[in-house]
Amino acid sequence: MSTQIDAVMHDAENGSLSIRLSGLHGRDPKELNCSSWLAAPKLAMAFGKISLAIRFRAFRTREAHFIDLTYGIFAYCASDPRFSCLAISNLDSAFVSGFVREWLSRTNDDGSYVLSGYTRTHYLGALRKVIRALKDMNCADLPDDCEIPSNPWPGGTLVTQPKEPMTLRQSTAFYRYCRAGVAAQIAEVEAVWTSADQARRVCSYVGETPLPHRGRTVGMAYLRAAYLANGYLPEQKVLKATNAELFKITAEFGYQTIARALAPLAGDLTKFVFLLAFATLLNAQPLLDLELSHIKTKKILGTERIFLSSPKNRSGRKQHLNFAESSEGDSPYRVIKFLIRWTERLRDLCPEQMRNYLFLCVPRNKKGRIRVETLHQMGQGKSVLFHSHIIGFCKAGGFSWIGLRSVRATGAEIADLLFGGDIRKTSALLQHSGLGVTEKYYRSRLAQRRQSEQLAVAMDRRERWIASQGKIEPRNTPQSEEVGAATPGFRCLDPCDSPLRGERQGRLCTAYGQCPACPFASVDVKSPYALARALQVQVLHHDARERLGAEAWRLRWGESYERLVGFWLPQFDDVDVQNVAAQLPLPPLPPLD
Repeated sequence: MSTQIDAVMHDAENGSLSIRLSGLHGRDPKELNCSSWLAAPKLAMAFGKISLAIRFRAFRTREAHFIDLTYGIFAYCASDPRFSCLAISNLDSAFVSGFVREWLSRTNDDGSYVLSGYTRTHYLGALRKVIRALKDMNCADLPDDCEIPSNPWPGGTLVTQPKEPMTLRQSTAFYRYCRAGVAAQIAEVEAVWTSADQARRVCSYVGETPLPHRGRTVGMAYLRAAYLANGYLPEQKVLKATNAELFKITAEFGYQTIARALAPLAGDLTKFVFLLAFATLLNAQPLLDLELSHIKTKKILGTERIFLSSPKNRSGRKQHLNFAESSEGDSPYRVIKFLIRWTERLRDLCPEQMRNYLFLCVPRNKKGRIRVETLHQMGQGKSVLFHSHIIGFCKAGGFSWIGLRSVRATGAEIADLLFGGDIRKTSALLQHSGLGVTEKYYRSRLAQRRQSEQLAVAMDRRERWIASQGKIEPRNTPQSEEVGAATPGFRCLDPCDSPLRGERQGRLCTAYGQCPACPFASVDVKSPYALARALQVQVLHHDARERLGAEAWRLRWGESYERLVGFWLPQFDDVDVQNVAAQLPLPPLPPLD
């Protein structure tokens, strides 16, 4: 077994240098090939030891630090033979400036940077961490004149492109694919469990003795396999050579059927993870790192609910969710309960620190030292085991590669559509620490375009509100009703191209009260709101006639009034619509001029 101690390992004879990073939770350590650092051997040994002493929040961040040093400062040293004797005493501001200018700021023929803004920042940040650690150690060899520029690229911006969501058609098809796979897997496994329960009711010790040749069921075969196998079934060829009875049983009822009823393989869990990702919209880390201690069940108002509280390492906060009990195949309650029971046998085989993990599975190498594997990231960054099965799962369904981040981005896109672009609601759904996170990482190009359109519409409405001296007020209109027309209750085919005299093309129509006589006007005759507003407009005409005089009113509003009472109001012939309209509490409309 490999030791778990961090170390810098230099083989001068073979000219190799490697950094060993200790594993977490019983995992093997990881060795990074840093032989390219030997372009500056003195600096390499010093940077290796100092970097191991720096504390990082996550294993993946620690690993990335060494990678950034490899392709940053040490790639620069390898580019010029004059740096072969470089030591800490040579790390002055002049050297750092040369590193920034000659390596990080390299440009293409068209003047663009070779390295992206984030890559340049990360490479320089790795060097900054080491210099800062040297200063904290009061390293005597470090020159006093050693400063890392805070912003060597003034005016540059680190533009983060949000993850673009799947199309609604693609996301729907992928969700159905995951749901169908989960439903089929649960049905297959639970059918074996049900058969086993029936066999136990007939004979409590079934499985502890060889099965009869007649009348045996898949449940009896499952119980016998569980009794004979040590946690899970070995490979079929191993069974054939070592256990003839078990080989015959599994051959009769199906090796995969019995094996999967005992415990899941890593590939079996992929569809369950994706289905839960659709339901929870969690990031990969808090979803894959779910533990039994994060899952609680409570009965509220007679309904049992399952509560999840998975920590998100990057933010240091917990993600809280809850789901009601349901028998639906895609119910998170049902899926999680099934997973807990499905992985129960593996908990007796795995190390103590892994028994609490939700996503346990049978290892690919069933004869290896590791008896149980997990999708849990165990503080080591990306789950290689889970991601190694994504491409096969997607290809089997006819999809290109889809990751958990795409699912979360799609959920954000759907939320943006449902919430009318309200970023506060989308941010709350995704459980972000602030609106800036949602805007920066989960605001797709389509959402940004919709937001721009909403802003333009709001500006046009405000401009019309000002031009009409507050008479055309869209804020009093229900969300289900159209606000394009100048008169409440009416609809307009093209409010920006009014045929009425005095209206400007390209601007919202401001002909308040004149919609009944406009050829672009229409109404929803099944809308109580439209009828109530039309009746209010009729009253406004009566008031205007008394105020303006009959002749002046006829010249100004006669055509509109005749059209209102002679054509539009008779269209509302539904008695139920009339009764509801009479009871609607609506604010009064401004008077007609």
